[in-house]
Amino acid sequence: MIFDEAHRLRNVYKKFNKIARALRSATEVFSKLLLTATPLQNSLMELYGLISFIDPHIFGDEISFRKQFSRGTKELSQADFIDLKQRISPVTHRTLNVRLQNM
Repeated sequence: MIFDEAHRLRNVYKKFNKIARALRSATEVFSKLLLTATPLQNSLMELYGLISFIDPHIFGDEISFRKQFSRGTKELSQADFIDLKQRISPVTHRTLNVRLQNM
């Protein structure tokens, strides 16, 4: 399934986001492609939300994720940062505007 404007799903882990939760539940057996041109606002929880929409097993539950990564990107240890990159690499592809302009 393809979801455009997928940044709207970034808060799926929050109880108040009923639409994102309903979509995640209804599509859990399908492969998903999330598309967005809206950058994340340097929030690892937004990243957690989008990744958990695709596959809830990549990071585990919210408490485990917060315990390991919620200190923010500036405070992550090198090992945690590498772990984060390795976990998301199979399910993410980022294209910068600079790359698009040179095509």
